[in-house]
Amino acid sequence: MWQVRSDAGLLVEEGDILAKPLWSETPPDWFTSADREGRAIWAKEPKVWEFWVRWWDGVIAGKPLPWDLQEKVALIPDEDWQKGPSHIAGVIRGIEAGFVGPKLSGDSEPNFEAKLGAVRLQIDGLRLIVEAEWNKVCARNHVPESEQDQHEKRKELLSKLRDLISELEKTANGTSDAPAGKELVVVGEQLPAVIEAAEELAETTKAMHPSADIMSVAASMKVLTESGMPGTIASGAVAVEWVSRKLSSFFTRSKKTKKK
Repeated sequence: MWQVRSDAGLLVEEGDILAKPLWSETPPDWFTSADREGRAIWAKEPKVWEFWVRWWDGVIAGKPLPWDLQEKVALIPDEDWQKGPSHIAGVIRGIEAGFVGPKLSGDSEPNFEAKLGAVRLQIDGLRLIVEAEWNKVCARNHVPESEQDQHEKRKELLSKLRDLISELEKTANGTSDAPAGKELVVVGEQLPAVIEAAEELAETTKAMHPSADIMSVAASMKVLTESGMPGTIASGAVAVEWVSRKLSSFFTRSKKTKKK
């Protein structure tokens, strides 16, 4: 939790959290172990994982790859992601071959559409987190009597979060009653309810996931809607989160394939 507090402090101060090392202190043992395991997988097929090694090193050191490049990778169509790591490696090589770095624009004001686009992707991330937990909870066929109340409360809160996210989606996509050009303001007004529901969800279990994930995404969205995070940083924040989830699914798929 000390790292969450450190990150939250940076967000409140409107600092660039992505330009800081991933860990402000010595990484915990679970992270060191997972990092070692991931690198061992990458080392077996260096051509397949070369981009991810550079991407991951940048995330850890607080020296991320160019945001425009990360955004292009994050927005690779799902049908390509589903074809596996080797295919994606080729797609990324093509992207990098034709990549032209972002133009320097000084201290220009953030573009509204860029921020709104970043918020839409963050909402997609929230949807993925909540739907995954909803499916897991609903898949429990035999719940001990002692856990029934907690289980039902969890379902109730997840259902509430699904509805809240639907409202966020309508607002961000321009299909709600929000005035044109005020979508970010309305999304900002809707976010406290999401954070509150996530906090309640955290009280139904000892595990911080997925409540911590929901609150983290919602907090970064709040920064986008209130403080006007520059479009390049906003897109980068979204790209890191989105690609992280893609990479996690890659590891899972890779392990299952090797077991077969």
